[in-house]
Amino acid sequence: MAATDNKVSVVLLGLGGVGKSCICLKLTQPSQEIPHEHIITPWTDTFQHRVYLRRGKSVLLEIDDTAGQEEMRALSEVKLDNKDAVILVLSLSDEESLDTAARWFEKAREKYLRTQREAAQQGKTPKKSKGVERPLPIVVACNKCDLSGNEIRVTRETISERIQIPENQIIYTSAKTNQNVELLFKTAAELVLNTGARDSHNCMIM
Repeated sequence: MAATDNKVSVVLLGLGGVGKSCICLKLTQPSQEIPHEHIITPWTDTFQHRVYLRRGKSVLLEIDDTAGQEEMRALSEVKLDNKDAVILVLSLSDEESLDTAARWFEKAREKYLRTQREAAQQGKTPKKSKGVERPLPIVVACNKCDLSGNEIRVTRETISERIQIPENQIIYTSAKTNQNVELLFKTAAELVLNTGARDSHNCMIM
């Protein structure tokens, strides 16, 4: 497959109201104004968007945006199947959203590791980079980083304690201002393609 024909399938998971749909909207239609009211995703929405990575690589992202309601959990779990990368979205103003993201992290991590074990049993060696196992293809979007002061309920330290992945896989985003939205998806694609995750240009949280 030519580099320009690479496709990466991504699923967004998280509590309802954290901004999953708004992040997808800003990625695909950056000039579109974000609605003030919560966008309720009835089942799942699918988006496609091409991003340009290092070394001239072009990747077509196939993105599944999932509903955050509790009753849709089983459907969202199905969406984990056959995905190249997972983006977990939490809101910095909502502590419950961190609990939800942490639960999804454990599910996604276990599914990925189980897939790797099954591949090893079938004689397929997991891809490595310079002799090191590939990082988990999971990125955390800490959304609403445009907020400040008492509006911030979730700290950097708490996120790192609850979700054990490298710092450069934790991206501080704002769907409202479009901050780091494209970086979020590029990081996920680079983890899948094993090109090396970028340094994250995170928002500062006071």
